Amino acid sequence: MENKNYLTIGKLSSYSGIHIKALRYYESIGILHPALIDANNGYRYYSHAHIPYVKIIKLCADYGIPLGTFNDFIKSETEINLIEIIRKASNILELKEKQLKEDKQFLEYIQNEISLSQKLDSSINVDLEQTHEDFILIPFDDVFFSNKYYDTINKTISMLKDLEIEFFNRIGCYYSLQYGNYDKFLALKVRGHSSKLKNIKILHIDHVCVQAQHIEPDKITDELIRLKKLKQNSILILETYENPYNFSTPHLELRILLN
Repeated sequence: MENKNYLTIGKLSSYSGIHIKALRYYESIGILHPALIDANNGYRYYSHAHIPYVKIIKLCADYGIPLGTFNDFIKSETEINLIEIIRKASNILELKEKQLKEDKQFLEYIQNEISLSQKLDSSINVDLEQTHEDFILIPFDDVFFSNKYYDTINKTISMLKDLEIEFFNRIGCYYSLQYGNYDKFLALKVRGHSSKLKNIKILHIDHVCVQAQHIEPDKITDELIRLKKLKQNSILILETYENPYNFSTPHLELRILLN
């Protein structure tokens, strides 16, 4: 039998850049079929057209398309619906790109927080640059880092996702002085100018002087008493990051919003 126009599995591996074990796995689950099987020795041979095909299989595997569903696209041992594969792979790639963008933004946020923490370490109070920020406010009557704190945060984040509201990974508590006492809210930073949030209380920070400092969780109550005596009306305490990161000690940043 003349096999010179066909590829051995080794050649297919070499030309496609895909490991022989992966190719054999594709064949074992029924999504890669040889173009020719030598009746004398059972050797499997592949055509040059298999090269882009197995590259597509690997691309799909790399980006999360279950290879077990590949049979849905196979019309026969010699035909496959590439358009449907490309459409499904493109949809998954779009989701991956969105996730990568969010992951990059989160890493940049942590880097910025570490830089701010280093700045706070060098001074008792730091005047922050005035930037526009929006926080949704959820009435809250428990303490930082309690189960209720995290349960309420997770429910609120889920709500924001459902409403397709952008969330900026800044979380904490806001204290508003009303009739001699602080009303307390959970605060989550969002892109606030949206009609979808019309029934939710929003804290807009714009053209406001902000003083910031580190604070330990067990010092919050005493510090609020002190600030209430000074008639500081708006206090924002946010989770933050420091380097090195200490797992046993929560990191908090207290902001005094000055009129």
